[in-house]
Amino acid sequence: MWAAAPASPPFPSPAPPFAPVLVHQRTRTAHSGAGLGVPAKLLSHPGPWPRPCPAPAAILTPATGAAGPELRGTMLPTLRLASRQPGPWGGNGPPTPEEAARHSLSSANELRCRQLLEATTARYRHREATAAVLVPLCSVHGDPSLLYTLRSSRLVGKHKGDVSFPGGKCDPQDQDIVDTALRETREELGLSIQEENVWGVMKPLDDGKNSIVVPVIAQVGPLESLDLTPNPQEVDDVFTMSLAHLLHPRNQGYTHFCRQGRYSYTLPIFLHGPYRVWGLTAIFTELALEMLVPGTYRRRVRFVGQPRKGETRT
Repeated sequence: MWAAAPASPPFPSPAPPFAPVLVHQRTRTAHSGAGLGVPAKLLSHPGPWPRPCPAPAAILTPATGAAGPELRGTMLPTLRLASRQPGPWGGNGPPTPEEAARHSLSSANELRCRQLLEATTARYRHREATAAVLVPLCSVHGDPSLLYTLRSSRLVGKHKGDVSFPGGKCDPQDQDIVDTALRETREELGLSIQEENVWGVMKPLDDGKNSIVVPVIAQVGPLESLDLTPNPQEVDDVFTMSLAHLLHPRNQGYTHFCRQGRYSYTLPIFLHGPYRVWGLTAIFTELALEMLVPGTYRRRVRFVGQPRKGETRT
């Protein structure tokens, strides 16, 4: 049975080839633990879209450290869809989402991505961090996809019930960031992943509360061959979204945030799945798409302090 999803935006849903797959639905149970993600006041913006902005959530200030600015501010009521429109696959036009996604998990693309990740893996794998998440690449009936979880609504913390990737806080017994991500995935989904299936470590992000979260990307194989046993104390649902779905403009949204009445930055949202993908999970999704299909997907997130195109800093 499909879980209740947020109300759909006022534009048509994509065709069936982009349909996401719900893998598991679990009974919500109590559990004590801390959550990950963007501050909850930025995530409490229910459908239907668009919706008026609530009272100011927080003062937007740069975060300390090199991972990035704090993700705090006032949410604007505007949801701007990506303007790019992929044309048919051909010599002169960009590929369709299906064509772009088709070869994303090929051995050649895996080798390219591993090479791209060598520097960040060497830099961040053994560096101290707060938490790690696994970005699981899989295939569903041959379609390259990403695997997501829905955190239990009974968890303690602001991020219960959020869409997320499997992951959690670093343990002193973990050997490194990769070990943390694989351990948390095993605990949450009952899924054991061999280290040779890990492609590498992506750039860490600050979750807005001075917690550094490091994404680890890995290939987990065809969904049909996975024996998932989600932990009902931590996970309510498990679902996939195909890369073709995520790459389609109708499934991409952007929420603008302002500070003191002026535009400050933009964060992504991925729509028309069982649940909206947003917050830190959406940013990690963008980073993965940008790496997997760089000619098709271009990140549009802009943080405070970044000049617009044509602007210069003074």
